[in-house]
Amino acid sequence: MVVFGVFLIILGVGLAVWRKGWDGKSDFKLAVISSDNLAVISISPMRDMVNVLEVDKEVMVWIPGGLGWYKADKVKRLLDQEKSFTDYRSIFFYNFGFVADRVVFLDTLEDWDSNNNLVSQLGVFGWIKYMMWQNSVIVGREQLAGSFEYNRETLKEVMMRDFGDDNILAEDMRLSVYNTSSETGLAGFVAERLDWAGFSVMEVSNFEEEIEGCLMTYSPMVEKKYSFLMLKDFFGSCLMKEDGGLSENEIYLYLGDGFSRMLKYSNYVRSF
Repeated sequence: MVVFGVFLIILGVGLAVWRKGWDGKSDFKLAVISSDNLAVISISPMRDMVNVLEVDKEVMVWIPGGLGWYKADKVKRLLDQEKSFTDYRSIFFYNFGFVADRVVFLDTLEDWDSNNNLVSQLGVFGWIKYMMWQNSVIVGREQLAGSFEYNRETLKEVMMRDFGDDNILAEDMRLSVYNTSSETGLAGFVAERLDWAGFSVMEVSNFEEEIEGCLMTYSPMVEKKYSFLMLKDFFGSCLMKEDGGLSENEIYLYLGDGFSRMLKYSNYVRSF
């Protein structure tokens, strides 16, 4: 009975690890903060590719929430000191339009595909699937270096192509982003990142009705879709409102002064 009980415990732990790990079918997005630089990594079975975008240590990176601009090789040290800042995913979304499943701190970027790190991030069974699959895939590498404007053109080219989530691309969710705040360019800024993430942004405009924080209205048809659940997770502070008047696959995102203050968007706007 004791042996059987131990077996049940091991089985239960194994099943829990399986559920928490990578399923080997959907994309897995890993963001890396190392002592020298940053990187975003897409593991995509649907594309049969692993894509790595390395951010050179000299590239300026914006930390939302008021921390401001830092060179990539200074970000890890800053975050080690700023214990109150924990929204690491926002760094990668607002700089690169990359929605990470996990963010990991490493000594060097090269450690990202070490067995220890992959087991930790993918789970035991996810790691086994990755090891069985990796030798048959293409590995693509890109590097960001230079000014923001130069990198912006690079990001326009490579993010959706190599790092956009395949599930988002397949669902073809149509977004409209509206600025209700007093900050010029807020909607365009967020819309551009959503576009890099793989969403179809149909309209970007100002909206006269005042909305203090942010509001997401959506078609009832999207409630269980992957793209909507991802948006709901990332924009969790927004008020969510179902709108039967919207077309299928349609979402409106309204951004107000409260959202701008939370993000400290005024801290982002600067001369590049």
